[in-house]
Amino acid sequence: ELHGATLEMQEHTEQLRAELRGREAEIGKLRQALDEAHMASRTDPLTGIGNRGLFDERLAEAVEQAHMERQPLSLVLLDIDHFKSFNDRHGHQVGDVVIRLVATRLREMVKGRDLPARYGGEEFAVILPQTPCPGAAVLAEMIRKVLATSQVKLKSSEKALGTVTASFGISSLRAGDSVDDLIGRADRALYEAKHAGRNRVMTEEALAAEMA
Repeated sequence: ELHGATLEMQEHTEQLRAELRGREAEIGKLRQALDEAHMASRTDPLTGIGNRGLFDERLAEAVEQAHMERQPLSLVLLDIDHFKSFNDRHGHQVGDVVIRLVATRLREMVKGRDLPARYGGEEFAVILPQTPCPGAAVLAEMIRKVLATSQVKLKSSEKALGTVTASFGISSLRAGDSVDDLIGRADRALYEAKHAGRNRVMTEEALAAEMA
């Protein structure tokens, strides 16, 4: 009887272990699904790079960390030049192709801890932790040159529709800056880049020198 009870207990224990393993597997799948859902909510569906929500989240974290560690932080805003007229001439589908092209170039050229994101419409942003303004300007100029040599073509006919250019505005974190301060200065630099003729990089430092 004791032997039989022992075997019954062992069987019951194995059954419980099997049930536990099954539940652990289910919990793992649920966690994975939650992670995927969270990532999807932070990804721009058209381009596959981070969306505005992810940008806001990561920039706030980067500003806090840069202040705490007293490290440089730069922000690049870029806007596709004459995008509305391009859309009007060729249609929204071709406009989407242009937006995806810019996002692809950003994904190829922005690596590591740096984050490219779609800021809104035809505007993009790049968060550059531990990067001072001159370093950000070098990267922005490289991206500008690559975009200016990228041809937009129709897949159906291979017809070339021209190149894509963008204007860039750059700001760097200062002591006491908020997220809005950093974005505001980058936005002003971007405006001046467009006002000066587009297809160029404008840093807040260069803008301050011009106004001095």
